[in-house]
Amino acid sequence: MFDFHGFFLGFWTTFSVILSAFYIVMYCYENFNKAFNQTIDKINDYIDGQYSAAAQKLPNDENFVVNI
Repeated sequence: MFDFHGFFLGFWTTFSVILSAFYIVMYCYENFNKAFNQTIDKINDYIDGQYSAAAQKLPNDENFVVNI
């Protein structure tokens, strides 16, 4: 005879373990993503600052041409 109690106990145990693992993975992913984005923002701010400093050193003459 089929054991319904064992089946449902195993089903809900498996379901809750998988759901918990998924929650932990998503929590870690969000924290990693947040830290990664903050790092990228700091790098972008630094690069923007470097470009701004370089742009301020250029002459404001409209006829000024940079030869590459």
